[in-house]
Amino acid sequence: MLRYYKQLQLSFFLGIMIIILISCNTSRNIMFKSEGQDTISKLVFSSDSDVYGHRIAADDRIRIRFLNNIDLEKNNLSSIGTSSIEESGFLVDYSGMVTLPIIGRTDLGGLTRLDAARKLELLYSKYIVNPIIDVIIINLSVSVLGEVRMPGSYKLDKENTTLIEVLAMAGGPTEYGKIYNIKIIRGNLKSPQIIEVDLGKTNSLKKPDIIIQDKDIVYVEPVKNKLRGATIAGLSPYFIVLTSISTLILAFSAIK
Repeated sequence: MLRYYKQLQLSFFLGIMIIILISCNTSRNIMFKSEGQDTISKLVFSSDSDVYGHRIAADDRIRIRFLNNIDLEKNNLSSIGTSSIEESGFLVDYSGMVTLPIIGRTDLGGLTRLDAARKLELLYSKYIVNPIIDVIIINLSVSVLGEVRMPGSYKLDKENTTLIEVLAMAGGPTEYGKIYNIKIIRGNLKSPQIIEVDLGKTNSLKKPDIIIQDKDIVYVEPVKNKLRGATIAGLSPYFIVLTSISTLILAFSAIK
């Protein structure tokens, strides 16, 4: 009988070792863990409003609108009407150049959309009287990951989109999301800047205009309680197997 108890103890020991090994992997469920080489900054709220202006870069796609409703066809300058200029996007190449109707290849790289609009107004004024131009960058986007209700990639309809607005697009944080430690990953992913935002403080509510930039990644980390619950739920099959093995050992021992 002593031998059978030792076998039972061995089974439980092996089961416990499996549980410990799997539990050690819980932290792997957390994405974007900060390391020594990452640039981490706590966002400081001030009374001044920060204004973000995206600068046109390679692979951007821009749209041009003539706000004073100039019809290029009526001016006999081109067979391309304003609808194609307003609705179609123009791709910026690797050198910052973009090919536009009438004026041809134009360097817009490194300009904000307002600076680009002023430059285009000057170029188009050679052919059109007092053009009023609006430049729209149509490929601005942000990725929202982690504990939000609808994670995914979202287009930014405007340059100065706030973190609050982006979280609202994704349905807001779930009940398991750490609103006191939201990470914004920005820049080159090989050496990113990581901004940690605490939305649990009242001063963050006074200044909700945390401006999101193009290609930012917003990550809402899960609380530890959820990770523990998920781990326990994941270990349930192992408990069942362990119990079954122990039962078989006892049954086999009773038969002998």
